[in-house]
Amino acid sequence: MIAGGEAAWSMAPGFWSTIRDKTLKYWAWGDGWDEKRFVEKAGSFTVWYGRQGTLVGVLAHSSDEDYEEGRELIESGAPFPR
Repeated sequence: MIAGGEAAWSMAPGFWSTIRDKTLKYWAWGDGWDEKRFVEKAGSFTVWYGRQGTLVGVLAHSSDEDYEEGRELIESGAPFPR
């Protein structure tokens, strides 16, 4: 609640961080998760986070496509990918 009104995010909050030549990028709702799926590709990885069957977060390293797609999926309330 902000100044007497309800607050709602219209965009999933996120961040990215670069350490030396490695960059991690993350989008997620801040309510936690109860399942995750780790997908490793040559030199990159993505971790998908779900809560009660809905995608709520994505963490990506050298996988910009998953990072950008993940944001759209999170914001639309897409099902957790199996």
